[in-house]
Amino acid sequence: MRPRHASAGRSGTRRLARSAGVAVVGAALALTLAPAPAQAILPGEPAILSRVRTPGYPTDVEIGPKGRFAYISNDDSGKLDIIDLNTNALAASIKVGPDQGGVAIGRDGLKAYVSMNAANQVAVVSVAGRRVVKRIDVGRRPVDLAVSPKGKELYVTSAGDDSVFVIDLATEKVVAEILVGLSPMDLVFSPDGKRAYVANTESNSVSVVNTKTRKEVGKVKTGAFTDNVAISPDGKRLYATSDDDDAVFVIDTTTLKVVTTLTFRDGPEDVAVSPDGKSLYVGTNGVGVVDTATNKLLYTISVQDRSMYYLAVTPDGTRVLATAGEDFTYVVSTS
Repeated sequence: MRPRHASAGRSGTRRLARSAGVAVVGAALALTLAPAPAQAILPGEPAILSRVRTPGYPTDVEIGPKGRFAYISNDDSGKLDIIDLNTNALAASIKVGPDQGGVAIGRDGLKAYVSMNAANQVAVVSVAGRRVVKRIDVGRRPVDLAVSPKGKELYVTSAGDDSVFVIDLATEKVVAEILVGLSPMDLVFSPDGKRAYVANTESNSVSVVNTKTRKEVGKVKTGAFTDNVAISPDGKRLYATSDDDDAVFVIDTTTLKVVTTLTFRDGPEDVAVSPDGKSLYVGTNGVGVVDTATNKLLYTISVQDRSMYYLAVTPDGTRVLATAGEDFTYVVSTS
């Protein structure tokens, strides 16, 4: 979520492909790991299950609550593509409009919400009806979206207003605006819904938002162009990518301190955590797989020597969806 949007532009955050490696740096720890080899598929190891053509420039990927469908927003085509994960094939494309940013899915799976960068709106899409049913005006250059754990609110980052807009999903109206850092991009809720964490690309930080008071209550200093965040299932660890520093920052959500930094040779674009919390998937030149217990890179899944920009994990943890920035979305087995 990814430096995907109009706020940053495409070229400013992309890295030339380099062989992926990782260093782990802690308060009293400096360990350099050997570069992970390109993934050779062996029995019992991850494999690319499908390469699905999603023409244009995919800008985000999210998976519905039941794990049946994946939804891919697309900046160029103006369509919301839907992949059937039973067949790993494209099931539908819904015309939404150009300059799309992120996508989020309602907790009941009935509606998708797509940010529209140029129109300064959120498009509300009926999944069953395969059409846009409403457009909600928000702030300038909306980027990412996230539905609250209870499914009652939608948070939308506004890169142009340095804020987060809160939409009541019952009325589908904006009910609040929360000031955060400069040019916010990605955001994620804590599992209990009490906090939201917002990646601020221009202030190199992550804002901590109290969702009850709708106020920023803290800020964690990270790295240059912090653009994406993911949280562990227990809510104890937050992962934030810094594209310009080629790093993923591991943050303790109790102390709000960076406890470990994972440094990649090919700037990480996105991160996603497995449902059991044991694996961190990193979009780099391929998909890096990190053991969250040791913070060590186990291996990198090579995906036709392409950088992976946006990631999502199925609810059962068996597959990772990864977009390559142009034309394709890959379905990768995790076992």
